[in-house]
Amino acid sequence: MSGSSIKSNTTRQTFLICLGLILMTVSVYWRVRGFEFVNYDDAIYILNNSHVLSGLTGGNVLWAFKSGYASNWHPLTWLSHMLDYQFYGLKAGGHHFTNVLFHTANTLLLFGLLRRMTGKEWRSAVVAALFALHPMHVESVAWVAERKDVLSVFFGLLALWVYARYAEQSKVQSPRSKVSYGWSLFFFLLGLLSKPMLVTLPLLMLLLDYWPLQRNSKFKIQNSKLETGERSVSMGWLIVEKIPFFVLTIASSIVTFIAQRADGAVVSGGLLPVGERAAGAVVAYVRYLAKLLWPGDLVVFYPYLKQLEWWQVAGAGLLLAGITAAALGAAGRRPYLIVGWLWFLISLVPVIGLVQVGGQSMADRYSYLPSIGLFMGLVWGAADITTDWGHRSFILGGATAALLATLGWMSWIQVQYWHDSFSLWTHCLAAGSESVVVHRNYGIALDGAGKTREAIEQYEAALRLDPSTHVVDLYYGEALLKTGREREATNYFASALADNPASDQAHKDMGLALLVLGNVDGAVAELAEAVRLNASNAAAHTGLGSALSAQGKSDEALKCFNDALEIDPKFAAAYCSRGQEYLNRGSIPEAVSSLEQAVQADPKYVAAHILLGQVYSIQHEPGKAILEYRTALSLRPDLPEVMNNLAWLLATTTDARSRDGGEAVKLAEGACEQTSWQKTFMIGTLAAAYAEAGDFDKAVQTAQKACDLASARGEKELLQRNQELLAQYKNHQPYHEKN
Repeated sequence: MSGSSIKSNTTRQTFLICLGLILMTVSVYWRVRGFEFVNYDDAIYILNNSHVLSGLTGGNVLWAFKSGYASNWHPLTWLSHMLDYQFYGLKAGGHHFTNVLFHTANTLLLFGLLRRMTGKEWRSAVVAALFALHPMHVESVAWVAERKDVLSVFFGLLALWVYARYAEQSKVQSPRSKVSYGWSLFFFLLGLLSKPMLVTLPLLMLLLDYWPLQRNSKFKIQNSKLETGERSVSMGWLIVEKIPFFVLTIASSIVTFIAQRADGAVVSGGLLPVGERAAGAVVAYVRYLAKLLWPGDLVVFYPYLKQLEWWQVAGAGLLLAGITAAALGAAGRRPYLIVGWLWFLISLVPVIGLVQVGGQSMADRYSYLPSIGLFMGLVWGAADITTDWGHRSFILGGATAALLATLGWMSWIQVQYWHDSFSLWTHCLAAGSESVVVHRNYGIALDGAGKTREAIEQYEAALRLDPSTHVVDLYYGEALLKTGREREATNYFASALADNPASDQAHKDMGLALLVLGNVDGAVAELAEAVRLNASNAAAHTGLGSALSAQGKSDEALKCFNDALEIDPKFAAAYCSRGQEYLNRGSIPEAVSSLEQAVQADPKYVAAHILLGQVYSIQHEPGKAILEYRTALSLRPDLPEVMNNLAWLLATTTDARSRDGGEAVKLAEGACEQTSWQKTFMIGTLAAAYAEAGDFDKAVQTAQKACDLASARGEKELLQRNQELLAQYKNHQPYHEKN
């Protein structure tokens, strides 16, 4: 066979391998195009980040490079999110799929890098496939906020690719080697600007110098200026040539520490003592190793293991020492073992817990780069120890296919947990990951879906785990506020303010609670402070407007609502509050217009639908009012006052086509049951519903119950009204409103 034919076959094989890697990666992650954002950092990074949401502008580029926002300095990551917003807006599927594209590119880069350095095509392909399909990597790919992971490794692999070319060129003393060196340094810088975890890359380069590049061994040289000869590169020079890389590492580490310390992510003095953190790090290495070898029960948050036994730490230490010793012992014959093992150990150092950042003991995403070392060692080791086996290709091929199929299936399942916040946190609880963070975020998801009572149960579970925690105070207080427990809510808002007096959110929430409690002056003070602390807090401006309205300062209130809408033109609450203010002033057309704008801004904003229902009732447009109330109940089925209002319309409207006594009875009964039969006007509505349904015996009994309750409570107007209706029902006449 000619050389050109061999080269053609090799090229075709390489192409098919790349195509296979692309197909297997995309097939596992294709579904993310239909996924949502999750309520774990996605809001901080994208949904509530005004810089990202205003796209790629000069001012935002400057912000990206100056900001330590979200406890990190990674300007390229911010720029990538801004660019995504330019293309996809807030369609989460597009943001997700960008991660998939980077992960696919990383898989191909890893294959190409190993193939270039070792010349072993199939071994390189298997390592790349393990990287593509391992379930531990799902978090890095399926979580939009982890863009920094896939982006930094993309540039890191590019840096290593060009570094390998530099090593090849330096062997023949090519002048182009300096250009390759410069590009490698540049890509390393881009990687650090994406995520500082890449700081260990210069050490990984030194490992690759040992194997497979073998730069410290003697090699033949020949170029246009020198005769054939031998030379080697000393270890000293290999270290010296990395100095520019180490300088970038040190600079990135300093900037990252400052950013995280300033934002409170680095716990001063350590939440755990130094000795316990070191012990936890030793155990964490073994936990990462175990998860990579058998990726079961993977969750997004692993809390700190605060009760480690001495034998656990000792056992983990002995295991790590034993593996290290074995790899060193085999270094002469199988250098890939020590290189792969040290790659794993070294690249985990920034996140292993020696410097405590956040409340997690480990994270799947942290294995994205370190796992490559283990995969290299295992694949090359398996290939070498089976050299003399009969039917080796068949056995290894079958075992590899089975392994990759298993990992792909496990990743397919793991990917689904990232579909939305509910699936993410329910999986954590099902997997036994009980922590304050899990209960808090699951509670936030429930509350956002209108399941406030279930959310309260999650916040209470979080407080049982750690009564001293303040991370649920605001959310718990907000949930209590929604369920009418305003006085209790103020206790949690006060706790949040004691923990962070500069929290505009806590001041805003306290102000809203005081407003409901009737302390209008106190509400104005708290909400004004929230606006002072954060002039871009649209919710604080809206709350202040409502408080000023309660003081009778209508013009000032309208200004606050308009200020809020200048900050966020899609803020439905501001439109709704403005509509309420216009309604208070008797400006019905302006009220309707503002409320309709609220519904356009957020079709699921329940309060706007309720107010529109009330306005349409005032305007004697029962059909429209009924439609709005039904919409509100479809979004929030547990609103007794809305059920009552809709039941009253269905029972008493002058429009015979809109009346429905049977539905009115069901709604009115539900409203009375939810309020424990303690609301006189709701019992009166139920009586009217029975009358419209033709059940006058029940109408009379229920109207009498309303009269008795009104009399006992001294509700004179309600008593008189229900007595009039009672007389009408006794005559078998339903009540219908008059225009």
